[in-house]
Amino acid sequence: MMIEDEGLVANVTYAYDPVVLADIVISQDPAGGASVPAGSTVDVEVSLGPAPTGMVIDTDFDASVDGDDLRADGPGRDWYESRADDPTLLFLDESNIGGNTEKKAGFTGSAAGNAFLSQEFESAQSGKFAVQWDIYVDEIFNISAPDRARHEPC
Repeated sequence: MMIEDEGLVANVTYAYDPVVLADIVISQDPAGGASVPAGSTVDVEVSLGPAPTGMVIDTDFDASVDGDDLRADGPGRDWYESRADDPTLLFLDESNIGGNTEKKAGFTGSAAGNAFLSQEFESAQSGKFAVQWDIYVDEIFNISAPDRARHEPC
């Protein structure tokens, strides 16, 4: 029986689980059989199965010593700046942002340049995998020119 068939709203998230096979419900809140008003939201966490090995690396950038290290494309699996290695655009940020005091990749706003943060994997990835980014936006520039969609003027 589907949650929606009962007049409820499903909020589905996915997570790796070392025990629960892929596409099986890990948890649900409120629990099955609970009485809730029609239109209520039910949070459901569905398994992606065991996490693949060799994929996620240094999720908190702890292995990066400084901005130079973050931008460097080293041997093996790592994060690196894949555009122009411009230290003014991508840096290792250790400031407290919203209570997060861990190391983060920081991007400096610029209308004149771009930086890209890439993750290098040990081997080509296949099958299902999940990614997540926690993004804090401090400012947005109005850079209407150039037209990034490459539209020609009329």
